[in-house]
Amino acid sequence: MYRASGNGIGMLSPDPDVRAQGIAVKGVRTGVQSLLPAILFLTAIGKLADWDHWRSSVDGFVLLPSWCMDLLSVVLPAVEAAPFVVFVSGRRLQAVVCSLGLVSLFTGVLLWHWANNVKPTCACLGLWARYLDVEGSIRAGLVRNGVLWSAGFAGLLASIRSWRRARPSAVGR
Repeated sequence: MYRASGNGIGMLSPDPDVRAQGIAVKGVRTGVQSLLPAILFLTAIGKLADWDHWRSSVDGFVLLPSWCMDLLSVVLPAVEAAPFVVFVSGRRLQAVVCSLGLVSLFTGVLLWHWANNVKPTCACLGLWARYLDVEGSIRAGLVRNGVLWSAGFAGLLASIRSWRRARPSAVGR
């Protein structure tokens, strides 16, 4: 039997079944919110774990001047890890928005490569794949980023829903 608890998901309900359902909903929501920041965190770990290949991948970047490659090789993994750190600190909405921004930036880089017929270097998890042709590699990257965008937007919707629920209502004042 469902008894309203005032918070929308039954977290404070005296009924244990309703309380368990509310905890499960909150757990699923947290999992969806954490998905994209966690994936970006894992890509940062992959770059650091396979440092030599990551560095050779950075050396193949054509959009940036050569003088900034050393700096980029250190800064990019830190930037990719940042949304997860922000998420863990409790700022879930900001973490998801930041993650979506990074995926958008990376998608823009892929599209630039495609438009200029330049073979991209894979820098997702170090250098785990050497692409043979521009067309196939860009398509694969765009599909991957589309999946990441979908995960990010699901997290964004879950974050907005949580944020709206947490705000005090102006109705009835």
